[in-house]
Amino acid sequence: MVGTYRQQEINCLKGLYLLFIVLSIGCTSSKKVDDSLRLPATLNKGDIVVRQGNGYFSSFFRKLGSHEKKYSHIGLIDKVGDSLFVIHIEASELTGQGEVLRESITAFLKDIDAYAFYANMLSASQQQAVVSQATAYYKAKVAFDLEFDSANDDKLYCSELVAMSINKALDSTVIRPTLQYKEVLFYGLDDIYNASIFQKIE
Repeated sequence: MVGTYRQQEINCLKGLYLLFIVLSIGCTSSKKVDDSLRLPATLNKGDIVVRQGNGYFSSFFRKLGSHEKKYSHIGLIDKVGDSLFVIHIEASELTGQGEVLRESITAFLKDIDAYAFYANMLSASQQQAVVSQATAYYKAKVAFDLEFDSANDDKLYCSELVAMSINKALDSTVIRPTLQYKEVLFYGLDDIYNASIFQKIE
């Protein structure tokens, strides 16, 4: 009986998330890039970017995905020359499937009004190690984790990708999951950007 109830909870969580991605088409549809995008001149590899989508279900995930309830998605910044990219993971709004992505920062922030950047305060070599780990996930095409299982990196959800990249690169549990939903412990976005290794870029 308990096992059946637990499975129903998991199925409910999956259903809620699938509903979120089905209806949040604005997060992935093609839209004109905002020419007024404000990018700090100091952005570097290893920094992070958080954003809040405009749809109803982005608001739902914002409330579910953090303690502070400010943002709904997070990514890790990579820099090659003068070009900025974001390594992140999200699921298709049609299939519920997805894998780690690497896209331009303008594409990541298109049509987004609420976003923020946090500087990585680690050494340059540690910053590179974090980005290298995230890039390894990208090259391995690691799939999106609908189970929100923080115990391993076989599959990843957005905040788990960033947290695991940091923890594995530093060989230390720098980021810990503190958010709980229906007995499932997972990484909140603010578990990451409020960590001592990050400082908000004003």
